[in-house]
Amino acid sequence: MPVNYRLSADDFSYILNHSGTSVVCVHPDYLDMVDGIRDELPGVKHYVSFGGAGVSREGWADYEATVAATEPAPRLPPIDERDLITINYTSGTTARPKGVMMTHRNAAMNVIGTLLHLPLGVAKATCGRCPCSTPTAGPTPGR
Repeated sequence: MPVNYRLSADDFSYILNHSGTSVVCVHPDYLDMVDGIRDELPGVKHYVSFGGAGVSREGWADYEATVAATEPAPRLPPIDERDLITINYTSGTTARPKGVMMTHRNAAMNVIGTLLHLPLGVAKATCGRCPCSTPTAGPTPGR
C-alpha cells in the first residue's frame, strides 16, 4: 500500500495502524521518521529498508540482502477479481486520511478503460501509476 511521503508522522502512524499493516518497506530517506513512530505501530512485525541503508541499522532488514538470501519458491495463492489488491489513502486535507479499497477487478477495469481511450499496442509501453496525493489547485497536466 503506497503512503504519501508528504504526510506527517502522525498521519503515517494512523494509516499504518488503520490499514492493519504488518510489514513496512521504506526508502532510506524515511528510516528516521518511521523509527520515530515505531512505538505507535504495535501491528507492524517487520521493517524493511530499500536501497541498502538498512544493512547496519538495527531493527531494519535490508531488502536486497533479504531477497538474495531467500530460496526462490514463490507461492501463488488463488486470486479472485473481488480480492483486495491495495488500499489507497486520501491525503486527509479535511479530516483523517480515508482508505479506498481497490480490488483486482478495479485494476483490470482501469487498464481496459485506458486501452479503450489510448492507442496502445504491443510495440508501445506505458507506466501505470497510482497517485499518492490529490491536487487541490492548479492546472491538470496535459490539458
